[in-house]
Amino acid sequence: MGPPDFPEDDYHTRETAAGHFIENVYPASPDSFRDAATTYYRRLEKLGQTVDAIFALALNLPVDFFREFTDAQIGALRIIRYPPTETTPLPGQLRAGAHTDYGTFTLLLSENRPGGLQVHTRDGEWINVSTPADAFVVNIGDLMMRWTNDRFVSNPHRNHWQQCCPKSRQSIPDALSNVKIRHGLHRRRQA
Repeated sequence: MGPPDFPEDDYHTRETAAGHFIENVYPASPDSFRDAATTYYRRLEKLGQTVDAIFALALNLPVDFFREFTDAQIGALRIIRYPPTETTPLPGQLRAGAHTDYGTFTLLLSENRPGGLQVHTRDGEWINVSTPADAFVVNIGDLMMRWTNDRFVSNPHRNHWQQCCPKSRQSIPDALSNVKIRHGLHRRRQA
């Protein structure tokens, strides 16, 4: 799900933005899904702004330092259901392969069940990440790593599947803040 609404201006409608700003398609049921998803998206936008401010403060920068560069986000909210499994996975079999996130950061809300997030350390080890129900996991993205000259690191991560999982698992990665960057047409500071 992308932004639930956006203005019809040059920034949002130009050709280079076309893939990022399109109307969302919602399921027909439940009836409340669209409103619930939109409300959740908007709350995560606000949380993303708070996380931006925390990064700025951690870098001894003004609290609103990143706001100028992240005010026209092109992120996506995904709701993923990993179905239950009845068999043990094959060696090396994954539910999502190793990757880094390309933007500033991703907020992850997930059920803490077997077969979840793993992060690759700089020592070359894959470690399991606990995803408590009352907290978000923050994956730092490549853009934040670049902006901070590697002070914050974008570690590869994956969705590992270690055993058969008798229950399904829900994961809601929010790349909302992940890709808050400008594309070609942007406001320029006045001299």
